[in-house]
Amino acid sequence: MLEIPSKETIQITNNLLMSRMSHDSMITMSPCTQQRAVFVMRLYHELTYVYYVFDQTRLLAISLRMVSLTFEIGLTDTSSLAFANYGVELIARGYLIGSKLGTLALRLAENSKYISYVIAAVKQYILWVVEPLHAIAESHLVGFYAGVNLIVCFLLLLLHHSH
Repeated sequence: MLEIPSKETIQITNNLLMSRMSHDSMITMSPCTQQRAVFVMRLYHELTYVYYVFDQTRLLAISLRMVSLTFEIGLTDTSSLAFANYGVELIARGYLIGSKLGTLALRLAENSKYISYVIAAVKQYILWVVEPLHAIAESHLVGFYAGVNLIVCFLLLLLHHSH
């Protein structure tokens, strides 16, 4: 069972992140080559969905574990998710370092299959807390229009198949 980290553990981790984490050093961290470790990171990510529904108190523990593993094993395709999720959990608890983790997650996810997840998490749950609302309004508008376009395409497809 994943233990819920104490406030002291969170503070120590945040201090460690602040001392070790420049965006450039994180972006250039060596990739993980251990398939088992990559699998474990993906498994932790899948567990976030389960805990989101059944026990949200464990989300902090999972995301913290994923961040710790990233430092131990190197970058995986889910490392951006780890930083985004941990950033969300920190912001929710009033730790503003979460915004730094969110922007790092965005940079890590630039060429990732998880880019849409990271953008949604960071812009919806993190950036609105630390940036003026007008600064993120455009990205929300882009997301809105993307959703509208998707609905229109779906309806056109249904209309086409009904004839």
